[in-house]
Amino acid sequence: MAKCIFIIDLPGSGKSFKANQLQKELGEEWKILDDPTLESPILFEENVIICDPHLCNSRTRDGAISIMIKLGYEVKCMFFENDKEKCLNNIRHRDDGRVISKDGLASFQYEVPDGIETLKIWQAN
Repeated sequence: MAKCIFIIDLPGSGKSFKANQLQKELGEEWKILDDPTLESPILFEENVIICDPHLCNSRTRDGAISIMIKLGYEVKCMFFENDKEKCLNNIRHRDDGRVISKDGLASFQYEVPDGIETLKIWQAN
């Protein structure tokens, strides 16, 4: 059975960084979909790591999980700690052209489900 890992948090949390770490740990056969669109290819029987801040919305997340399960995937979710200020600081220091305002970031606010151990927000050393 193919596996899917959803990495969930605000923009600037380190989702892409974590996905790349996981791919190194789990193997190159794991595909990364970073901020996927409806046109993003998902090949059946491939293990996939999906990073998308829209998964902060519980309805979007539940729908994505349901779709992947129907496609035959075993699904796991990983959540970062929900720290808007740390994410904003990371966004200010990006050099890849991605920009998001404080108001834009607020649209992704969410609650980490009870009982979930969270990942620490990525921060430069």
